[in-house]
Amino acid sequence: MKEVLQFETKLKTQEVVIDGNTCVITELTGDGRDTYNDYIRSRMVETGKLDKNGDPEMKVSSMKGVTAKLLSLSITNKKDGKGFAESVISQWPSSVLEKLSKVVSGISGLSDSNEEESKNG
Repeated sequence: MKEVLQFETKLKTQEVVIDGNTCVITELTGDGRDTYNDYIRSRMVETGKLDKNGDPEMKVSSMKGVTAKLLSLSITNKKDGKGFAESVISQWPSSVLEKLSKVVSGISGLSDSNEEESKNG
Protein backbone atom coordinates (compact mmCIF):
# COMPACT_ATOMS: atom_id res chain seq x y z
CA MET A 1 0.00 0.00 0.00
CA LYS A 2 1.30 3.44 -0.91
CA GLU A 3 1.87 6.07 1.74
CA VAL A 4 -0.72 8.84 1.76
CA LEU A 5 0.85 12.29 1.70
CA GLN A 6 -0.77 14.84 3.97
CA PHE A 7 -0.21 18.59 3.86
CA GLU A 8 -1.19 21.64 5.88
CA THR A 9 -1.69 24.93 4.03
CA LYS A 10 -1.12 27.11 7.08
CA LEU A 11 2.18 28.95 6.65
CA LYS A 12 4.90 28.13 9.17
CA THR A 13 6.27 31.01 11.23
CA GLN A 14 9.24 31.64 13.50
CA GLU A 15 9.60 34.57 15.86
CA VAL A 16 12.97 36.30 16.02
CA VAL A 17 14.17 39.41 17.82
CA ILE A 18 16.00 42.00 15.74
CA ASP A 19 17.38 45.06 17.54
CA GLY A 20 14.97 44.47 20.42
CA ASN A 21 11.91 44.23 18.15
CA THR A 22 9.99 40.98 17.89
CA CYS A 23 9.67 40.03 14.26
CA VAL A 24 8.06 37.13 12.46
CA ILE A 25 9.63 35.06 9.72
CA THR A 26 6.84 33.57 7.64
CA GLU A 27 7.20 30.70 5.22
CA LEU A 28 7.20 31.89 1.62
CA THR A 29 3.98 31.43 -0.29
CA GLY A 30 4.09 29.97 -3.78
CA ASP A 31 4.05 33.51 -5.16
CA GLY A 32 6.86 34.55 -2.81
CA ARG A 33 8.97 31.55 -3.82
CA ASP A 34 8.38 32.33 -7.50
CA THR A 35 9.31 35.98 -6.98
CA TYR A 36 12.56 34.91 -5.32
CA ASN A 37 13.33 32.32 -8.02
CA ASP A 38 12.62 34.85 -10.78
CA TYR A 39 15.02 37.27 -9.06
CA ILE A 40 17.74 34.60 -9.12
CA ARG A 41 16.99 33.61 -12.74
CA SER A 42 17.21 37.25 -13.85
CA ARG A 43 20.87 37.18 -12.78
CA MET A 44 21.79 33.99 -14.64
CA VAL A 45 24.34 34.26 -17.45
CA GLU A 46 25.98 31.70 -19.70
CA THR A 47 29.56 30.77 -18.84
CA GLY A 48 30.50 29.91 -22.43
CA LYS A 49 30.85 26.23 -21.48
CA LEU A 50 28.52 23.28 -21.92
CA ASP A 51 27.35 21.04 -19.09
CA LYS A 52 27.45 17.22 -19.23
CA ASN A 53 24.15 17.20 -21.18
CA GLY A 54 25.47 19.61 -23.80
CA ASP A 55 23.36 22.51 -22.51
CA PRO A 56 24.87 25.94 -21.87
CA GLU A 57 26.36 26.13 -18.38
CA MET A 58 24.84 28.94 -16.33
CA LYS A 59 25.98 30.88 -13.28
CA VAL A 60 24.63 33.72 -11.17
CA SER A 61 26.30 36.91 -12.34
CA SER A 62 26.08 38.64 -8.95
CA MET A 63 24.92 37.63 -5.49
CA LYS A 64 24.56 41.26 -4.37
CA GLY A 65 21.15 41.73 -2.77
CA VAL A 66 20.05 38.10 -3.07
CA THR A 67 19.84 37.47 0.69
CA ALA A 68 18.12 40.81 1.30
CA LYS A 69 15.55 39.93 -1.37
CA LEU A 70 14.79 36.59 0.28
CA LEU A 71 14.45 38.12 3.74
CA SER A 72 12.33 41.03 2.52
CA LEU A 73 9.77 38.50 1.28
CA SER A 74 9.39 36.83 4.66
CA ILE A 75 10.25 39.04 7.68
CA THR A 76 7.77 41.43 9.27
CA ASN A 77 7.71 43.43 12.49
CA LYS A 78 5.24 41.68 14.80
CA LYS A 79 4.03 44.97 16.30
CA ASP A 80 2.83 46.63 13.09
CA GLY A 81 3.05 43.85 10.48
CA LYS A 82 5.31 45.94 8.26
CA GLY A 83 8.15 44.37 6.35
CA PHE A 84 11.69 45.59 5.94
CA ALA A 85 13.05 47.20 2.78
CA GLU A 86 15.86 45.38 1.00
CA SER A 87 17.99 48.51 1.42
CA VAL A 88 17.59 48.24 5.22
CA ILE A 89 18.19 44.49 5.37
CA SER A 90 21.32 44.73 3.23
CA GLN A 91 22.93 46.92 5.94
CA TRP A 92 22.50 44.29 8.68
CA PRO A 93 25.62 42.30 9.70
CA SER A 94 26.37 39.34 7.46
CA SER A 95 26.27 36.97 10.45
CA VAL A 96 22.66 38.02 11.10
CA LEU A 97 21.73 37.70 7.43
CA GLU A 98 23.22 34.21 7.26
CA LYS A 99 21.28 32.94 10.28
CA LEU A 100 18.00 34.53 9.17
CA SER A 101 18.32 33.20 5.62
CA LYS A 102 18.84 29.66 6.97
CA VAL A 103 15.60 29.95 8.94
CA VAL A 104 13.68 31.29 5.93
CA SER A 105 15.13 28.64 3.63
CA GLY A 106 14.36 25.90 6.13
CA ILE A 107 10.73 26.72 6.85
CA SER A 108 10.10 27.50 3.17
CA GLY A 109 11.53 24.22 1.92
CA LEU A 110 14.16 25.93 -0.21
CA SER A 111 16.89 23.60 1.08
CA ASP A 112 16.72 20.25 2.89
CA SER A 113 19.98 20.83 4.76
CA ASN A 114 18.88 24.25 6.00
CA GLU A 115 15.58 22.89 7.28
CA GLU A 116 17.27 20.76 9.92
CA GLU A 117 19.54 23.66 10.94
CA SER A 118 16.57 26.01 11.43
CA LYS A 119 14.84 23.42 13.63
CA ASN A 120 17.94 22.88 15.71
CA GLY A 121 18.78 26.57 16.06
